[in-house]
Amino acid sequence: MQVSRAWHQQTEKPIPLRHLLAKTLVQELHNRLQKLMAATPTEELFQDCKSYHLIRDDKDRTMPYLRWNHHKKVLEPTEQQGLPISEVHRSLQNILRLLEADNRVTLRFHSLKKPMEGKESQQALPWIWTVALRHTPELWHEVARLAFHSSWQLVQVRLRPQPLERTPLAKQLQKIM
Repeated sequence: MQVSRAWHQQTEKPIPLRHLLAKTLVQELHNRLQKLMAATPTEELFQDCKSYHLIRDDKDRTMPYLRWNHHKKVLEPTEQQGLPISEVHRSLQNILRLLEADNRVTLRFHSLKKPMEGKESQQALPWIWTVALRHTPELWHEVARLAFHSSWQLVQVRLRPQPLERTPLAKQLQKIM
């Protein structure tokens, strides 16, 4: 919110707000990942992340992929092979590099519903981040690689890809034509 307010107060806006917000989110995730990388297995930060299944205490400090368990109402690690923390760090550095290089790569970045007054910290807000595949396909592949990954939980986000199916109305129009 602070970044948005500061952007709105600027008279000259060098980059679109949607791109600035996406870049700020990834930068904060990168900063928190670096803190986790520097933490020793005995530190409270590492132990908290381990208890929430964000990291494993193995040689590579593997970070698993997570899926929502509807019955238990909790995120759980999947059977899919996780990524070592060094690879996650490299992916986030690539994403930041690509976001710095071109501000046209962020097509949309916004919430899908408005937060209710007084309940900001308690409610989950769905949001959408659309990246351009045309300008920088590498960015799309890096973000898709980290979909469902536990690293996003460092900023309390669950990232999942949106299917590329057409809407029901578009499908109906296609049948008619």
